[in-house]
Amino acid sequence: MTGKTRRVVGRGLALAAAALLMAGCTAPSSQSKAGSTAHASHGASSPAEADPSPAHDEAADPGTPAGPAPGGLDLSICEPGEGKTVTPYDDDVIPAQTIPSVPGHTTTVAGQRIEIPGVAAAVIPERVGKSGCVVEYDAPGGCLGAVEISGAYIPEYAIPERRLPDVTLPGGETLAGAVLPARTVPAQWVQGVRQEEVCQNAKDAAPGDFVASVFRPSLFRSSVFQPSAFQASAFRASATVGNDHVASFSVPSASAPSHSMPSRSFPSASLASYTVSGSGDVEELRGDDVTSYATSGDVLFGSNEDTLRPEAATALQAILDQAAAGPSTRFRVEGHTDDVDTPEYNLDLSQRRAQAVADWLAGQGVDPSRITVTGYGLTHPRADNTTAEGRALNRRVVITVTE
Repeated sequence: MTGKTRRVVGRGLALAAAALLMAGCTAPSSQSKAGSTAHASHGASSPAEADPSPAHDEAADPGTPAGPAPGGLDLSICEPGEGKTVTPYDDDVIPAQTIPSVPGHTTTVAGQRIEIPGVAAAVIPERVGKSGCVVEYDAPGGCLGAVEISGAYIPEYAIPERRLPDVTLPGGETLAGAVLPARTVPAQWVQGVRQEEVCQNAKDAAPGDFVASVFRPSLFRSSVFQPSAFQASAFRASATVGNDHVASFSVPSASAPSHSMPSRSFPSASLASYTVSGSGDVEELRGDDVTSYATSGDVLFGSNEDTLRPEAATALQAILDQAAAGPSTRFRVEGHTDDVDTPEYNLDLSQRRAQAVADWLAGQGVDPSRITVTGYGLTHPRADNTTAEGRALNRRVVITVTE
C-alpha cells in the first residue's frame, strides 16, 4: 500500500479592517455539506469585566488538530484488508495560524501609574483534512472489480474569543472594554462514490462463441470547500482626567482564509469483446491487454482434493506454452467451485486449489513474486449449478496472464 503523506497548504494571515465574507454569510459549496451550523453571530462587541494584566505574545494552547469524521462519514474502507487494494490520498494539512497580540502599556493619570491592558495573541490550531482513499476491489477473470472513492472532510475551526479588558481610572471612572466573540466555521465534507463490479457474460460460452465487451464508468468525487472566518475590530474609548489624557485603544479585525480540498477521480475501464477458443482441456479467453486460460477442476484435481492429478501437468503446460511468458509476465491464479457443500468450505477449497496451481507454476521457473492467488469459492459461477453439467463447468481454475 502506498504510504500516506501530509500535504501542507500555504496560508495567509490577513489582519485588516476591510470587509470580508463572514463565515455565517458564506454559502457552502454545492458539492460539499456543512457539518453543523455556525454558532457564533457577528454582533457588536460587548463590555467585559476588568482584567488588570496587559496583553503579551504568548498564545493559548492550540489544542487537538483534528476530530472525528463528521456527517456520518465512514473512512474504514481505507483500512488495508484482503480482497482489495487501497491507495490513500495525502492528508490536507492546514497550518496553525497565530493572531498577534495588541500590547498594552502604562501611563500616568492624576499622579498614578496605571496599566492600560491590550489583547493577548490567539491561535487557530492546525487542522488535518482527511482526503480519504481509492479502493480497487479484486475480481475474477472476465470482470472489472468494484472501485470506490471514500468520502473526505475538513474539520471545524474557530477564531478564538478575544477580550479587551476594562480600565478603571483614578476617581472611579471605567473605560469599557469589549469581547471579540469567537467565529466558528463548521466542518465540511463530501460523501464517497462507487462503481460496482461488471462482468462479461461468459456463462455457458463454448469455443467459437462471441463474448461482448463490458464498460465500467469513471468515478468523480467533488471538491470540499470551507469558507473564511472574520472577527470584527474592537474599540475602547479615550478619557481625560484633569490635565491627563488617556488615549483610545483599538484592536484590529482578524480573519482566517477559506480552504479548498481538490476533487478526485478514477478512470473508466473496459474489457474488450473476444471469441472463445480452446485446445483440449484448456479454454482461452483473449482480450486486448489480457488473456485468461480456464481449465476444468475435474481435470486438475480429484473430488474435494487440492493435490494435482499426475495428468494435470499436460493441461497446465499447455497454458504455460500458450502464454509465452516473458520476464515481466504476471499470473493471477483463481480457484472456483460449484455450490455443493458450504460457502466456507468451497472458499477454502478454491484457495487451496489455486495455490496448488501457483506452486506448479513456480516449479516450472515462474518467479513466485509474479504470481497472485485468489480463491472465489462458489461466488462467481459461469453456469447453472442446478445441473451436473453446470456444476462441472463451475469447478475450474482460471489463469490470467498480463504483461
